[in-house]
Amino acid sequence: MKKIPVFAAIIFLFLALPAFAEVCSTTPPAEEQQEETGIPLEFKNSSGSVIYAIFISETGRNIWSENLLKDKALNDGENASLDIRRKNILGLTDIKIIYSSGKEKIWKKLPILEIFEITDKKDGEPGYERIKLGA
Repeated sequence: MKKIPVFAAIIFLFLALPAFAEVCSTTPPAEEQQEETGIPLEFKNSSGSVIYAIFISETGRNIWSENLLKDKALNDGENASLDIRRKNILGLTDIKIIYSSGKEKIWKKLPILEIFEITDKKDGEPGYERIKLGA
């Protein structure tokens, strides 16, 4: 007869343990947010034009992210910190830029995991330095 209450208590503990672990988490919310999004990409607009949208896609997939500018134009000379979700990127990426004139520019095969700051130069080409973390 005593086996049933003991068995019920064990089941209760197994069911309650995940909820208790969540409540007792030692990671502060700010650190959790940083882990999810990763290090942002600092984007500098030196193109001489206003940029309306910036999108990212894995090279060759042509499946674009949401607008990384979040519907806010980036004027010439301004910078933006873009959440590119580095944690989800596996290899080379393409970046699509849409200017106020309606013109589009696509930079192909960028090693984005090694780029932390990129500039849209007047000639339309990207300016960046590759930095290999842990090297």
